[in-house]
Formats: sequence, structure tokens, C-alpha cells
Amino acid sequence: LENLYAGLEKWDEVLDVLDMRIAVTRDDAKVVEYLLLQGDITFQKLEAPDAALDGYLEILQKFPGQADAIQRVIDLLEETGQYEALVKFLLGLAKATEDPKVQADLFARMGSTIKEHLDDPEGAAQLLEAALERIPDLPGAVIPLSDLFLDEGEWARALPLLQLRLEHMGEEGWEEEGPALYRRVGLACLRLGRKDDALELYRRAYDKDHEDLETLEALGELNAELGSLDVAATYYKRFLDRADEELFLARVGPIYGRLGQLELAAGHPTSARQHLDRVLEHIPDDVETLRSLLELLQSQSAFADANERRRQLLTLVDDPAERWKLLIGLGDTCLREMDDPSGAQAAYEEALEFDQGSKGTLIKLLELHVAAQDFGRAVDILERLVEVEADAARRADFLFTIGTLRRDELKDRAGAAEAFEGVLDESVDRLDALKAAVELLTENEEWGALEGVYLRTLARLQKQERRDVEQVLYKGLGELRLTNLGQLDEAIDAYEAAARLKAGDVDVHRALAELYERTGRAEEAVAEHRTL
Repeated sequence: LENLYAGLEKWDEVLDVLDMRIAVTRDDAKVVEYLLLQGDITFQKLEAPDAALDGYLEILQKFPGQADAIQRVIDLLEETGQYEALVKFLLGLAKATEDPKVQADLFARMGSTIKEHLDDPEGAAQLLEAALERIPDLPGAVIPLSDLFLDEGEWARALPLLQLRLEHMGEEGWEEEGPALYRRVGLACLRLGRKDDALELYRRAYDKDHEDLETLEALGELNAELGSLDVAATYYKRFLDRADEELFLARVGPIYGRLGQLELAAGHPTSARQHLDRVLEHIPDDVETLRSLLELLQSQSAFADANERRRQLLTLVDDPAERWKLLIGLGDTCLREMDDPSGAQAAYEEALEFDQGSKGTLIKLLELHVAAQDFGRAVDILERLVEVEADAARRADFLFTIGTLRRDELKDRAGAAEAFEGVLDESVDRLDALKAAVELLTENEEWGALEGVYLRTLARLQKQERRDVEQVLYKGLGELRLTNLGQLDEAIDAYEAAARLKAGDVDVHRALAELYERTGRAEEAVAEHRTL
């Protein structure tokens, strides 16, 4: 009757007949067989997975540990995508046994399920490691755990597991001997800086498969880094011979670029340019290729083309430091190689937008403006240099140059005097600046301003032991007040200070004798004459 209903695909009736058979049998093995068949029909023919699962679980309630029922539950949960339920079921099985081999297999199965389907790499790693604590060389745990560590970039944790896979390669339950595993171990060694080991492993992968693009690319990269440029070029060329044009953007283009760099380093500029141009035909805005081509063009004195590539790179890179460097290179090439000072000036000024405090750039602009006799802009640049310069002596130099240009070229005598006095603010012993300021104000007969220069300079000297300079200043101040300002009492104060600093200055005592007489201070005048 069961067979007749099955032939007619009357599956509900088949299930009823199986219930009858279960009711009349006394053989537990037959009962399990019929219950399993009911579950299979419910799942596969009636497409009722929940009901089938209930049936399989009922078997396990009646017959705990029944292997076929366990496997049916696992297969059903996996096929229907109930991965969380599968992990929970496997965990229950692991708790129900004390056999370390069985536990290890179950933990490995749970870890693999979580790794592949539940996006919980940490949880997967914990379960796979638990499996290896029980069976250290269990392939069902070693393989997925090493792959997980590779996916997560945990190279140090992946490497010993990968080496274990190499040791057991070809054994039952492990991988067959092939290039893929060599590549994985080589990648881990490469990321850990063990380049010699990585090179040997990729060579073994190459021995197994001469056509694999990943292997050829890695061998090219490793040989280039280890200095074997000709060998690297050979592997790169083999890669290009085998690569599909559809791979160009992703992999072939960069390989051409690296090959061009190798040819450039090996002193083969013609072939280097051919490779680099090939990349730019397909990827016009490839930054690394443009950098290499720029270096090549500059070395071949193709300065106009080099600057054209610099301008192209300026539209592609965002790093302010690199943009500044490109603009400086553009300006230097315009100035030194192409006799284009206006182009150089434009590049330098744009470079300042990325580093306003660059003294090197400001000095380049200063030299350009001076050469062009654009002294007004030269002064503007010098004032910016004063703002950014940390060294007082250099600030004083810049200010002295400002004063000189204002005085001699711009005929701005007041601005020049202000700049010369600014020199003294930075370095009070710069007597050349003091002399220049005094000469300017004297020529302009700006006696009040000149007195201010003397007084401010004397104030700056208060913290320094420069008696000789102070004496000269007080003497000059006395003469100014006597001769030009008509301030006799103030002149006496200045000359008295000068006399205290240098008692043997005849000119100072003569001036004091005259002033004392003119102001009715007879006794002081007599004393000065006796000193004389």
C-alpha cells in the first residue's frame, strides 16, 4: 500500500501508512527508519521544512544521539539557511558529549558556519580555536581559521596555521598539493616583512602553475623590492603576456606603471616611457604613472612636457605638501630651464597658498622681484619674511634690506627710517642701521624724530653692558638738543650722562663748560674748565 501511494505521489497517504507501520512494529531500528522517511517526505515532497524538523527532533527525543537524525537536522537547517538555529543545535550536541574529538568537530562546524554565514569573525575565531585546543591539527578548524585570519589581515596569527597546512598538504582531510596554498603562505610572509620567505613560496607556487597572474605579479613586486630589477621585469612581462585586456584598469595598468618605473631605474628611458605612455592611454589620470613620467621627462630635459605633467598632477592630488612641491618644481623649471620668470612667479605665488610661511618660496619670489626691479613687491615679500622668520638676526637683515630699498629705490625716506629703527628692535648693536636712520632724519631735518630714535635706542640698551655705544648716543643726543632743538637743560642732561660713561672725552667736557656758562651755572663751568 505504501508503494502504491508513493507511485501515485499521494504523500499524505504515504505518511498515514507509515504511521500504521510504526504502530505495528516492535523493532526500534525499523521505527527510526519509518520516522526518518516521514521526515524526508515532509521536507522533500511536501516542502514543509518546519514540520520535517519537528519530526527529526522527535526522533532525537525518543532515540538520543541517533546519528542519521542528527545529520538530517544539520542538513535541513543548512539547506534552509537557518544558520543561527544550526549553531545552537550543534552547541547542544557539543555539551552533550565528553568526547574531545566529537567536540572538536562540532566546534569546527559551528565556527565555519559563523564565518561563512553570520558575519561574526570574532565569534567564529573563538569556536575554531576551541576546536584546536582539543585537536591541534584538525583540518576542519585549521583551514577555516587561517583563512579567517587572512581575510582579517591578522598575518601573524594566520602564518603558523598556514605552515601547518603546508606540512599536512596532500594528507587525508587536507588540501591537495597546489599553488593556491603557497600563495596564501607567501602573502602572509610578505605582509610580515619576511620577503625572502615570501619569494621562495611564490616561486614554489610558480613551479606548480606558470600561468597564475597573482603569482607572476607577486614575484615581480618582490624581486623589484629586493633589488633584482631585471628578474622583476621578466615576471611583469610574463604577466602582461597572459593578462586579458579587460583587466587593464584593475591590474594590467599598474603593472605597466611598475614596469616603466623599473626600466627608468635601470637606465632605459625609452622603454620606460613606452610603458608609462601605455598606462596613460587607458588611464589618463593615473597619479603614480604621472609621477614616474614627470621624473623621466625632467631627467631627459623635456622641461615643457614635464611642466605639463605637473599641471595635470595639480588637478589630481589633494595633499597640500605635494601640491606645494609640484608648484615649486614648476616655478624652478620655468625660471632656470625655460627663461620664463612670469611663469615662475605665478607658480611660486600659488605655492604660498599651501604654505604661507615657506621662507624658501618667499626668497625665490624676492629674487624674481629684485631681478625685475619691482622693488615695491620686493619690499612686500621682505615684510612677509620678517613675519615668518624666527631668528632675530635674520629678521634684522631683512629689515635693513627693506630700509635700503625704501631709501634708495622707492625714495620713501620715512618708511626707510622706520625700517632701520626696526632693525634696532631686533638687534640693538646694529650700528649700521642706527647710522642709516640718523643720516636720513638729519638730511630731512626731522629733529624731533631723530631725538626719539636716540631715546628709544638708549632704552633698548638698558639691559646690555654697552657703555661705549651708550656714550656715543648720549653725546649725539646732547649735540642734537644743543644745536638743533635749542634745549639747553636737556642737552646738559645728555652730555652729563656721556661724561659719566667716558670721563676723558674732551669734546663732551668742552660742550658742558659752554652749556654751564650759557645757563648761568658758573661753578659747574669752572669745574669743567679745570677738567679740560
